[in-house]
Amino acid sequence: MNFIFIGGTPRSGTTLLQRILNGHSKISGGTEFDHLISITKSHDEIAAGIKSERLASYISIKDLEKATSKYITRLLTSNHTNKIPKYISEKTPNNIFCFQTLSRIFPKAQLIAVERDPRAIYASFRKIGQKAKLNKSTTYFNTYGLHIYLDVRRIAKFNKHIQALKAAEECQNLIFIKYENLVQHPELCISQLCNKLGIQFEPMMLNAPVATSVQKLVKSRHPSIIDFVSDQNYKKINPNSLNNYKSNGRIHNFYIETHLKKYTAATTSISSKVLYTIVNTVFALGFTIFLFKLFFTNVTAFKTLITRIIRS
Repeated sequence: MNFIFIGGTPRSGTTLLQRILNGHSKISGGTEFDHLISITKSHDEIAAGIKSERLASYISIKDLEKATSKYITRLLTSNHTNKIPKYISEKTPNNIFCFQTLSRIFPKAQLIAVERDPRAIYASFRKIGQKAKLNKSTTYFNTYGLHIYLDVRRIAKFNKHIQALKAAEECQNLIFIKYENLVQHPELCISQLCNKLGIQFEPMMLNAPVATSVQKLVKSRHPSIIDFVSDQNYKKINPNSLNNYKSNGRIHNFYIETHLKKYTAATTSISSKVLYTIVNTVFALGFTIFLFKLFFTNVTAFKTLITRIIRS
C-alpha cells in the first residue's frame, strides 16, 4: 500500500483529479484531511532541533521520519478494516506546501500537483461566491465576487502555492497535471498518469461516481457548505468549462493576467506597463470608493460601536 498526495491552487481541479483516481479499483480516498501540513511542520521543526543538536538526545532524523510515517499512515488507513487498496489518495490543496517533507517521509508515494489558468480560477471563485450568496451561506466563499480588486489580491496569494510547486520540483516522485489537458484529453491524461502509478487504466474512471458515504454524511450535516462547492464534482468532465473565464470580462482578465506573473510573460513594452498602471489605479480607486460607501451606509452602526468601546 502506498499514498497518492494531491495538491495545488484552490479551485484548480484537485477534487476532479482525485474523484477520477478514486474510480480505479486499486485506489481509495476520502475527503480533504487538512492536517498533513501541520503534522509535517511539526516534523520539520523537530528535525531542525535535531540538526542543531538541541533535540539530538531524544531521537534521530531517521527515527523521526519513521515515527511520522507511521503516525500519518495510521491516521489515513484506520478505516480500511478490510482489504487495503494498492493506493490511498489524499487531496488537500495546501499539500503542496509539504511535498518536500512528504517525499522524504514516503519515498515511494506519488505527489501530484495540479495547475490551472488563474483566469479560470478566478471565474470559479466568482461562481461559488454567487452560489454562496444565493444559499445565504456564512462561509468565506460568499465574499468572493465582492470586488475585483479585493478578489485578485486574494488570488495573488496563490503565488505562494506556485513558489511551493517550484520548490517541490526537486522531488523525484512529483507529477504535474494541467487541468486544461485533463479536461480536453481525459483518457490520454489519465492513461499516462496510471502508467506512472504502475496500474492499468480503467475506462470506468472517467464516469461520474456516486458520492461516497463519507461525502454523503458531510453533505447531510453541512448542506450549506457542500451544496454550492462539491455538487459539481459529481458531474461528467466538461471541456466547455475551459471557456468559463471569459465571463470575467476583458478588463478583469487583463488585470489578472498582468497581476499573476506565473502564467503570463512579464510585460516589457512601455505601453503595456502604462496600461497596467492605469488599470491597477482604476481598480484601486474603485475599491476605495467601495470602502467609503460601505462606511457611510453603516455609519450609525459604526458610531454606536465606537461609543461602546469608549464607554467600556
